[in-house]
Amino acid sequence: MAESIFTNQTPSLTNENDGVPYCLGTVWTSDADGTVTGIRWYFPATLPTSTPTVALYSWDSETTGTLLGSGTFVSPTAGTWNTATLDTPAAITATTKYVAVVRTVNRYVATSNFFTGAVTNGHLTAPADSGGVHNGKYDDLHNAVNTMIYPQQTINKGCYFVDPVVTFSTEYTQSVGGSSTPTGAIAKATSRALAGSSTPTATIARSIARTLSGTATATGAITRQISRLLSGSVTPTGAILKAVSRLLGGSVTPTGAVDSEINVILTGTWHIGRPKTSWHIGRARTSWTLGRPRVGD
Repeated sequence: MAESIFTNQTPSLTNENDGVPYCLGTVWTSDADGTVTGIRWYFPATLPTSTPTVALYSWDSETTGTLLGSGTFVSPTAGTWNTATLDTPAAITATTKYVAVVRTVNRYVATSNFFTGAVTNGHLTAPADSGGVHNGKYDDLHNAVNTMIYPQQTINKGCYFVDPVVTFSTEYTQSVGGSSTPTGAIAKATSRALAGSSTPTATIARSIARTLSGTATATGAITRQISRLLSGSVTPTGAILKAVSRLLGGSVTPTGAVDSEINVILTGTWHIGRPKTSWHIGRARTSWTLGRPRVGD
């Protein structure tokens, strides 16, 4: 399933025209490996006089980046999101910074003081404009109308609504849904950590283990979702969370390697890092519930 950073956000300035071409960009990261298939841009209310193009760069520094892919919009619609498909999909690596860029010959959209904080959706995060990483990047091209460049400048923590389109491996769904044995590095690491057959070594596995053992507050996108699900503060929406929710609710019998281990952990027949009698998630084990009384499990 494809993910992007922006959901219901829209620009406050919807039809700007400074009379010069711009390259506009968003710095972003992912907490999992994936593939960028395209780049979205929120088009201004009046279409630019020449069709915009897009590019994906690695963020090497504030002033340099490596071109990883490019594409062109086809028959875009004014005043809404449009997606340009990359000529060749580009593989990305977890925790690495990238920049999604659009080149427009004149018109654009913007919101000032947007990146005062980070924006996260699913695996993807656009960091705040602060410290050593500035977001809401731009560069004017003067007379170089047909040139795509890596944008180096920022102003007023602005956002230009350039958004990557990223797909992720089906391992996440398969591992928790019980439809296959984990085959990838992350799935295997998570399975080993939950099964207790090794010390967690991968970032995600360590984060899940710490969350389940109560030694840390969930901080990553995946563990935050699991933590909120366990506390009952959100309704599950994705394939993984739905599978976990069904398992916890007793509506399915665990069948896969990972969900079987989650089941034995939650039923108290196994533990991570502490005696079974004191194991809990956020409350005493004797009073722990998820949608029904503990004595009814």
